[in-house]
Amino acid sequence: MAASPDLSNETDEPDPSVIWRWISRATAPWIAWLLIVGGVVAIILGWAGSADKTFPAQQIPYLISGGMLGIGLIFLGGIMLSVQDQRRAIQRITNLERKVADLHAILLAHPAAPSLSGNGHAAVGSAETVAMLPTGSTFHRLDCSIVEGKEDVSTGTVADAEAKGLTPCKLCAPVDLAPMPIGMS
Repeated sequence: MAASPDLSNETDEPDPSVIWRWISRATAPWIAWLLIVGGVVAIILGWAGSADKTFPAQQIPYLISGGMLGIGLIFLGGIMLSVQDQRRAIQRITNLERKVADLHAILLAHPAAPSLSGNGHAAVGSAETVAMLPTGSTFHRLDCSIVEGKEDVSTGTVADAEAKGLTPCKLCAPVDLAPMPIGMS
């Protein structure tokens, strides 16, 4: 007879850290805007307190306390809003990266997807002509600026270059065999 699993440690209550994280994310923008408004109010009160004083020595405490407190509150609120924007941007980028990775996996799982050679480069462009330098460790497109104007350049296919142990140039990306980006030629 099989032993029943111990369910005494499981509860139906949600994790409190998730709740507090949600509360902090939901209230942080409101708190930031309240700090900014409080800073503006502090500046106005400092100015109003100093406005009816005749001597500068009597005005300075109002201006310093109201002005410095107000600027500090506005600065703190602005930082909080900026952090929230950065978190949202990072979350969007992370979601996009996850979707691209999922799409990539789906496309490579398709029966018509190109097979990968042993080093991870697509074998589709292996018949294309590439340029190789005798002392280099990379192979290039024929129009790559690294090999342009050099006399000892030899040509061959991607398969030939990979057989010699050469890796694709990171500047011209000859394995993709798509046109070079504008401004790279």
